[in-house]
Amino acid sequence: MHFYKKDSQNPIRCAPKLSDAHIFPNNFQKMSVKLAGQVFSDTVASGMLSIYSSGRLTCPSPSFCNTSEYVLFINKLFDIFNSSNFEAILPSKKVFSATTEQIQLLDEAIKLLKTIRVSDDTGADITSSSITLRVGSLIYINSLKRLWRFLSRSGFQHIQTRRLCQDSLENYFGQIRRGGGRSVRITPYIFCNL
Repeated sequence: MHFYKKDSQNPIRCAPKLSDAHIFPNNFQKMSVKLAGQVFSDTVASGMLSIYSSGRLTCPSPSFCNTSEYVLFINKLFDIFNSSNFEAILPSKKVFSATTEQIQLLDEAIKLLKTIRVSDDTGADITSSSITLRVGSLIYINSLKRLWRFLSRSGFQHIQTRRLCQDSLENYFGQIRRGGGRSVRITPYIFCNL
């Protein structure tokens, strides 16, 4: 939040896509993968580090730099779970084929997620209340590793993890809901027409 306040005052912004919706999301925006992807991005992390290192932001907490490193790490993890590119340069953006770099990143993520502690502005430990992100991420990581072991024995050479993501399904049903207009219940007839 401190970074966003300082960056939004600059004529040339480090993270131009960040808006109030990212910092103070409503209930629907909290479920938006697009907004989360924009917050946990290379752009935001490098913007945080550059605005801090230039001295334009006095760090309210010594963990500020840790936060930017965490954002970079989550971005790489997000890339692994949304990969579909065969020619990507970064290992995290390539289709998942259990390369050394990809497995190493997943193992680092498991270690980090098991040891990370979260505190609020007062310094109180709120790790137990933010457990859903940690537990969900650990489940995804272990599931991907198990899926890879199973598929690689069957002759698969890669997995386009983006195909496993539920974003496509959410977009599809979102279009159906929008096409249904004001009707709360969409009948099978309306569904087929849409």
